Amino acid sequence: MSDSPLLAHDRARGVRLIAGVDEVGAGGCWAGPIMAAGVLFDLERLASGAGRDLLEEVNDSKRLAPAKRERLAKAVLAHADAVSLVSIPASQIDRIGLRAANLACLERALRAVGERAELRFVDGYALGASAPVHERIVRGDATSATVAAASIVAKAARDRLMARLGERYPGYGFERHKGYGTVEHKAAVAKLGPTREHRLTFNFRRLTEAVVAAAPARRGKPRRAAWRE
Repeated sequence: MSDSPLLAHDRARGVRLIAGVDEVGAGGCWAGPIMAAGVLFDLERLASGAGRDLLEEVNDSKRLAPAKRERLAKAVLAHADAVSLVSIPASQIDRIGLRAANLACLERALRAVGERAELRFVDGYALGASAPVHERIVRGDATSATVAAASIVAKAARDRLMARLGERYPGYGFERHKGYGTVEHKAAVAKLGPTREHRLTFNFRRLTEAVVAAAPARRGKPRRAAWRE
């Protein structure tokens, strides 16, 4: 049985312990946290059986149906040597900026997965000099089985969180759009105003425009965005 392209990429590096890190909830997202996951695989231990089957199936989380993504996320937790999950909330993203929050989230997830890895892959970003030694892989979640596994864990966890926020803040549709900028999301902000889960420094213009669009024309002045508890 030949390896999948993603698994073949990792095996070709000739080491046993590989860690991969990926994040979700950064670009294009108006609400909710950035979430990063780290996954450490022992490729020798997972050379056959259920472990190999898992590595053959993993792929970029965005390409997977939700049910399959959930199943694979549970399988990763069962078969990985270590898994980390880190999130940075909207309030901190507003305070330090999106890029800084994204890099910090990835670095924390990389550190949290432990020191045993012989090789570490980070999807899309080269982290600072203070981060553990790693390699940046452009489109890593579509290249490396280990990074793809991290993308699955992060995406599944964040989707579950956004579904809970949908229950906490009814009317916004968080359970459907997961905080990303959609027509439905913009209409909800225009009608209800932003919540404390919204990032008012990132895409603030779009959020403000949505709120202003809902303000009565007769007032002549834009109304200020009010937090919705």
